[in-house]
Amino acid sequence: MTVAITPASASDARELAAILIDWASETPWMPDVYPPAETEALFARLIATRTVWVARHGERPLGFVAVDGGGYVDALYLRDGSRGSGLGARLLDRAKAHAPGGLALRTFRQAEAARRFYLRAGFAEIEGSEGSENDAGLPDIRLEWRR
Repeated sequence: MTVAITPASASDARELAAILIDWASETPWMPDVYPPAETEALFARLIATRTVWVARHGERPLGFVAVDGGGYVDALYLRDGSRGSGLGARLLDRAKAHAPGGLALRTFRQAEAARRFYLRAGFAEIEGSEGSENDAGLPDIRLEWRR
């Protein structure tokens, strides 16, 4: 399967929101934080204010990464069926290539596969919170990658 990584456009907001909504609905410990319409609006703002790359097979988004101007990864999610394929690493590599100083992010403590993924990608766990740093109110870990 040929997958291209391209910049997101405003018309991607609905499908990128659906990837996050699907992930949350598949994850038993994840609370329902935003209704779908609010999630779509959030993605429209992300696309307008962040650098967002989308992994696509044809026109279909399979995943995305969103990074602010300071190297903070706001989100990296893949559609079910695309996880474990190396696509997340490709998206993260794209973000790394455009981050002169490095990258930082937070991931939920319960997201053990995500934590292992970031550690394999060269990130180091820096600190944790009991949920004050995210909208879900769940314990999380800050990770950083430096050149």
